[in-house]
Amino acid sequence: MKTAIVVPTLNEAENIGSLITQIDSALGDDYLIIVVDDNSSDRTQEIVKDMAEVYFVHLIARPRKLGYASALKDGYRYALSQDADFIIEMDADLSHNPQDIKRLMESMALYDADVVIGSRYVEGGNVTGSPFSRRLISRAGNLITRMYTGIKIKDCTSGFRCYRRTVFYRTYILDWDNKDEGYGVHISFTDKILRAGLSIKEMPITFTDRKHGQSKMSRHIIFEALWIIFKISIKHR
Repeated sequence: MKTAIVVPTLNEAENIGSLITQIDSALGDDYLIIVVDDNSSDRTQEIVKDMAEVYFVHLIARPRKLGYASALKDGYRYALSQDADFIIEMDADLSHNPQDIKRLMESMALYDADVVIGSRYVEGGNVTGSPFSRRLISRAGNLITRMYTGIKIKDCTSGFRCYRRTVFYRTYILDWDNKDEGYGVHISFTDKILRAGLSIKEMPITFTDRKHGQSKMSRHIIFEALWIIFKISIKHR
């Protein structure tokens, strides 16, 4: 069973090398890391190309900043073309622990789930290093999501997930085509998966805020997520 790990990047030269080596240490040979880079202005792409000589890494170099959500979709498509049985997405900034990838896989088998989410907000989950304001925004966003969409998942915005390949053929995730760019797209993905009658389970993780590089969070991304919540609540009212 091949596992593909999709990692969107934008100026992650300080983190991407360490992430790749840690994934390799955690998984051994049965993996493919797919780095989807939005024309980083630092050495992200050069580092990935160098490491692809040693590790199981494929770089999708995009010509400009096209957005987080479309980077995920490009990564998913490539993973499916390589016959990956499981597709994992994670951040490049080491906020998600590569050692937890195996736990995601084990949870997939334990729960016989279609999707497992690495969750900060189920029992046993935790957040370290993030400023209070960021944690408050995240908590509030997930609470609002549950209140207005009917989605019961506690960490709907988590970017650390494992999908069975069949999910992409039984939902409209890959047909999604709009201008949403940020992490709020996970809310839309989660809604589509649940509406298709597929199962999602949450696994507790410790999320560690980045130590290097700049966060991509912005007011635009926050308002975009609220707009997605509004659209879902109206659609299913």
